[in-house]
Amino acid sequence: MICKIVIAFISLVGLASCQIYDIGTCPLDQSPAQFQMDKFYGKWYEIARVENGVVAGETCVTFNISSQTSYLSGHPVTQTGYDKTGKLEYVYIGNLETWDDNFLLEYGEYPYGFNILDTDYDNYAVVLGCGLFPPLGYWFPFLLVRVRVAWILSRTPTIDHALQAQLIKTLTSGGVGKSKLIFPSTVNCPANY
Repeated sequence: MICKIVIAFISLVGLASCQIYDIGTCPLDQSPAQFQMDKFYGKWYEIARVENGVVAGETCVTFNISSQTSYLSGHPVTQTGYDKTGKLEYVYIGNLETWDDNFLLEYGEYPYGFNILDTDYDNYAVVLGCGLFPPLGYWFPFLLVRVRVAWILSRTPTIDHALQAQLIKTLTSGGVGKSKLIFPSTVNCPANY
């Protein structure tokens, strides 16, 4: 009975925020074996994402990963997003660090494992994030409740449709289907956002 209540709760929370909540563990590092972090630094534009409560409805989202190390021993990540009218809506500062050959992206107190499923460093990246769902995952680890997010990123605000279709297939093989993705409009984005 408790299992049914937990699954019902997870389903309702998942529908409300559109993140992917399920029962399971987060995968270990799925990043390419020869991943070169020094080529991954810089600005990335969001092409698609799994909608989540933090950036729900936002457009013109960028990630800027600094090559400088932060006081937290990782690399600062600045995520910005705009509303549909082109007004700056938020700026989040996070920290990306390497830990046991895995990437950990921290915004606030809940870290996400950060897996780069595919990248050519110059044009695109496919990213999958996974973390334990607080508070259940911390208080009741036997439930193994996880939350997953995902992005398709590009070095430019747009991406070729054939390449986009290929990257969606990569996410699908990572457990995130196309139906879970949204493709935010870039129509009202400010110049050089």
